[in-house]
Amino acid sequence: MTRTGSSVVVVGNAEKITDASDRNNREMKYQFVAFMDQPNGAAVLSLRYIGESAPLNGEALRANCGHANGYFTCLNGEEWVRIP
Repeated sequence: MTRTGSSVVVVGNAEKITDASDRNNREMKYQFVAFMDQPNGAAVLSLRYIGESAPLNGEALRANCGHANGYFTCLNGEEWVRIP
């Protein structure tokens, strides 16, 4: 998946995603949470910024993430969207 002006690299077993687009050439590390297709053809990639922290386990993800908006969102999370 690509954001405008960004390149994204999936690292390891897809639990961590690195965004190489930061202006200061810093890697931004995210935990993969969910990928969902929407009825209108859009796609939503839900991520949680982890920096140098360890990814959350399943129980912690359930406590920090929800589905109230029709797609997954998390505390300290980001949603990258592709709109058709």
